[in-house]
Amino acid sequence: MPISCEQRVPFKIPDGLVCQVIKFVWLCILLASSNATGDAPATAVKLVDGFSSNEGTVMLLFNSTWGPVCDDGWNLDAASVACRQAGFGPAMTYTTGNRYRTRLRADVMHLDDVRCTGTETALTDCRSRPLGQHDCRANFEAAGARCSVLGPSRTPAPDWNPLRLEGASREWLANMSRSTFRLQGVSYGHGSSLAVIAEVSNGPAGAVCVDDVTLREANVICRQLGAGQYGRFLHSFQISDLTLDGLTNSSRPVLLLGNCLGNETLTRQCVVYKSNRGVPCKSSALALGVTCTSDLPDLVPDTQALQTSVYLAKVPLYYMACALEENCASPMAFELQKNDPHWPFANRNLLKFSSIVANEGTRDFLPLRDTGTWEWHLCHMHYHSMEYFAHYEVYTRHNRTHQTFASGHKASFCLEDNACRDGSQPRFHCSQDPTERGTQGISPGCKDIYLHDLDCQWVDVTELPYGRYAFRLVVNPEYLVAEASYSNNAIICDLYYSVNHVSLSGCRLTHPFEY
Repeated sequence: MPISCEQRVPFKIPDGLVCQVIKFVWLCILLASSNATGDAPATAVKLVDGFSSNEGTVMLLFNSTWGPVCDDGWNLDAASVACRQAGFGPAMTYTTGNRYRTRLRADVMHLDDVRCTGTETALTDCRSRPLGQHDCRANFEAAGARCSVLGPSRTPAPDWNPLRLEGASREWLANMSRSTFRLQGVSYGHGSSLAVIAEVSNGPAGAVCVDDVTLREANVICRQLGAGQYGRFLHSFQISDLTLDGLTNSSRPVLLLGNCLGNETLTRQCVVYKSNRGVPCKSSALALGVTCTSDLPDLVPDTQALQTSVYLAKVPLYYMACALEENCASPMAFELQKNDPHWPFANRNLLKFSSIVANEGTRDFLPLRDTGTWEWHLCHMHYHSMEYFAHYEVYTRHNRTHQTFASGHKASFCLEDNACRDGSQPRFHCSQDPTERGTQGISPGCKDIYLHDLDCQWVDVTELPYGRYAFRLVVNPEYLVAEASYSNNAIICDLYYSVNHVSLSGCRLTHPFEY
């Protein structure tokens, strides 16, 4: 409606002000009308009445009230927008006709005729009727969705702060990187343990922080000290107990070390911060110690066996009872088990494959836990010797961000010598007798063969949308058992996943640091 500045008003106002007042009033009316018809964005989306949290009727929050979305025009693109707004991945499927039988008020329907491209960040960004306007019957036309489930996402640490030290400034870390230092190993306690001592900028000696040191860093420390090629064990001591010659009564460690690959020859090739006044260290009362050696195992997974053995299997949950006890399913499977009375008949899509791991080192690969602490697992009839031997992951990479979609793991319930090359004899054999623990490990020159038909040799991809991904297998993923090299502990492949086909290609050995 055109606004005329010549309209009559019942009181006298200066001519120049009349037009401005009328325009302001009309602007307020237009804004109020816009909000009333629903241009204000909805604040949230949730899914209700599904058997798991990633599925259900789509509910939209508008004017402090939750209401459904009409299924007129509802498709996979719109469902994907709703899924992402609800905190999940893209939609696996969409539903219409109030599939989840949600009890709704007949007159409440927040959105109708939704048209999305799939790239929107919220349902209110899609084309639709104004919020609240519809010609639908809520109990018969409510839209729903079944969403993929996102795992954790990881973004690389900033180049200037690779150890993600809290409260550290770029300038401060740069200054702590410039100082020169020297390491020495001093015998401490019984056996071959060495306390690792650092001298920074020719200053007094001090301890090394234990926070970010793994067996990867231990390998490099031992080489630099000339005490052996590899680090076999890590130790920690109370700084107050160290009364060694040349060591000051320092209240804090003076050197912080981390992010080694494990194949470096000098610690300065890793990330090192040092300061005579002390470095940021959460375990500031402890000092680092190592035990060095020249013989260690070296695990190498078989790329060919992995790439040629992969396939898809649809398995009812009642066949996965033992696997569920070891958490070998996606979180949604456990929600189904809890909420759906018919859960045993629900199928899971499993990405199955074989895993063959050889010991190419010069020493036995042994579980971290002592034999006396192994746990008998009645369902599988064997002892658990190591909680976490291998990790499997389906993920994507985009703009340096690593987004996990599905993952699995192998609980090391039966590490043994299944096959050995000429000249090597199998020595490790698992026991299925609860009164006899048997022996577990992998001898040099032998392989642990874990075929695709065994429990937990899979990744549950039931909530994974079809598409192209990366697949990753890592053995000894937490570096809990010392190895001669960690640069061959991972396999990375390209994964293609469709409705009736799955394949791995381009599989190669690499360091677990690579994604």
